[in-house]
Amino acid sequence: MILFNGKSLTVKHFTNSECKVGELDSLLKDNGNVVEFFYETERKDYSVNEDLINLLFVASDLKRLNRNAKLVFWCMPYQRMDRKCEGDIFTLKPICEYINWMSFSEIFVVEPHSKQTLEMLNDAKAIDPLVEWIPEVKKKVGFGTDDYIVFPDKGAAERYSKYHFAPNICYFEKKRNNITNFIEKFDMLGEFSGIGKKCIIIDDLCSKGDTIFKCCERLVESGVEEIYVVVTHCEITALSNPIFAPTSKIKKFFTSKSNISVEHEKIEYLDVDLSRVLGEK
Repeated sequence: MILFNGKSLTVKHFTNSECKVGELDSLLKDNGNVVEFFYETERKDYSVNEDLINLLFVASDLKRLNRNAKLVFWCMPYQRMDRKCEGDIFTLKPICEYINWMSFSEIFVVEPHSKQTLEMLNDAKAIDPLVEWIPEVKKKVGFGTDDYIVFPDKGAAERYSKYHFAPNICYFEKKRNNITNFIEKFDMLGEFSGIGKKCIIIDDLCSKGDTIFKCCERLVESGVEEIYVVVTHCEITALSNPIFAPTSKIKKFFTSKSNISVEHEKIEYLDVDLSRVLGEK
């Protein structure tokens, strides 16, 4: 879904599935135009590729109007394909080149999956809501000085350990099969005393939920009493994972609405404030 100045685009479809997008004139501001790009993974007919084409139409119409706009990706398309894998096209690179060609005045990416996204996009800045959420979540769950922040893999540790969210940190390391994408190895690193403790698992993205599931298994085996999860992006496919079952040991799953907005007893949605980064405050 694409919003222009907070309003949905008028998009119609021809019988061959091509799109017809309404002109932007009625939505235009003199200054401070903003384009927002959301995933709608709850919709069975949703196509991120269609939205990427519609984004091109928006950029083209802005040029017709001799105006510019800031672009916000609530979740960056193709960001997980951020390196060259044998036999596969390095897809993030041409996607960034495609977006750069549209010449938006500034680009903001909510919690980019890796530094490659910002390096390949022109004038791009990260919005990192999770860093601001953690103190709020710790208060909500009654997090104590003996409780643990948990990084479920090396990527999460590299991204978030510098913020020193808590004295006690639990680290995991995983290895995936590059062909099947299955997790073949999942190890807890270092000393961990979890009996009776609360743990907050932190990561940028939850797609199928397998990493968090394995993390929870190990924490429960170690005697952890309460488990909470904070991720910026959660895809609809994760809701089929046992981590969201009523019997799951996860008490609450905190996330944004960058991908989903479905009501679920275990999910609590947290706000992402764009006003400060967009210069509206």
